[in-house]
Amino acid sequence: MSDARIYLTSDLHLGHANIIRYSNRPYENVQEMNEKLINNWNQTVRNEDRVFFLGDFGLGSREKIINWGGRLNGRKVMIYGNHDHLKPREYYNAGFEQVSKWPIVIQNKYLLSHAPIEEETDVGSLINLYGHVHNNIEPEQVITAHSACVCIEWWEYKPVELRVLEKRISEMTEGLLL
Repeated sequence: MSDARIYLTSDLHLGHANIIRYSNRPYENVQEMNEKLINNWNQTVRNEDRVFFLGDFGLGSREKIINWGGRLNGRKVMIYGNHDHLKPREYYNAGFEQVSKWPIVIQNKYLLSHAPIEEETDVGSLINLYGHVHNNIEPEQVITAHSACVCIEWWEYKPVELRVLEKRISEMTEGLLL
């Protein structure tokens, strides 16, 4: 597993027809969106890769959620979003290895949450990686020296590799030191 990569993403909203209009997604209908998002994921993520999914997986029956999750590559970790209403065991049945209703910290550096953590909240030197906001922020807010939005709309509708985020955050930090 030494060559396993780490990815992050959020807000697939599988099965949610209205998200196409709300977030101006480039799909004709919900079936097309579901298939394209699943295909994009699987063309990006290998089975040995770890994916941190930061909420709002899908809207639909227990069976649909389990089916969609089972089709996705990778070793998946989920943080609940405001649209994730099934019991944790259903997300485990959908192929998630870990399911959390709370933010989690990885690599002693990144605070993963569904929604952005407000700047006035003391998170120390942690960098907040978050979802929830879709494309309702300005492009310059997607990556800052202290945070990054991993909503699917900002990353060509596929998971983004942590190394890409680290590089972009580092560039922002270097810019602040000049």
